Amino acid sequence: MVTYVAEKIKDTRDRQGLTAATALYRAFFIGTGIYARYKADVDTILTVDGYGDCIVTE
Repeated sequence: MVTYVAEKIKDTRDRQGLTAATALYRAFFIGTGIYARYKADVDTILTVDGYGDCIVTE
């Protein structure tokens, strides 16, 4: 699940831009707590792969 979420966010940034990617990140982690247990691992993948700008806190 972690890989799926990270890849989905990365793909969204590549195809639709940063605004769409941050919106998707918010949908996964800010708007709901369902995926909260995956957040730290997804953040690590995004940061290591150079997509850290997709991570938002609010």
